[in-house]
Amino acid sequence: MSGEGTVTIGERQWAVSLATTPSEWVQGLGGLPSLPPGTGMLFDLGQEQAIQVTTEPMLFGIDIVFIGANLVVTEAVGHVLPGNLVTSRLPARLFLEVNAGEAGAVQPGDQVTVQVRSMETPDQDALSQLTGLMMAVAAYGMVFSLVSGVGRAMLPRPRREGPGLYEPRGER
Repeated sequence: MSGEGTVTIGERQWAVSLATTPSEWVQGLGGLPSLPPGTGMLFDLGQEQAIQVTTEPMLFGIDIVFIGANLVVTEAVGHVLPGNLVTSRLPARLFLEVNAGEAGAVQPGDQVTVQVRSMETPDQDALSQLTGLMMAVAAYGMVFSLVSGVGRAMLPRPRREGPGLYEPRGER
């Protein structure tokens, strides 16, 4: 996951994993046998939009809390069983998935606090690795150009005069 944090809504608080990339959004909590009480996953889609959440790969029921960019709850859907599709009625940027029944007191309009404890940046790490590889290739290219240029300077130049070299056809 991209990181960890804490989400607080009213009197409730959850330790969450952060899902901020498309692959993390698709994986979500799918395939997990259970979720420890007081934990969940916070999905950040980067912009407000209508959100569809599938519980097809889920093995347990969850509550889903949709949250706007202003960190206010737009809606909460409780006790969603595996195999369902839930669509937000209002645009939201974030949504929180927790065990079924844990977000029962959450209401639209509730203020949300998100504290990020750690944030990995796999995309930036991959970018720095790609940049390093490109620099190495460029350095090898420069060395090759230099070596081949020096090698050509050391080779004897072909003669442009004399028999058999560069003679026009038919003139012998």
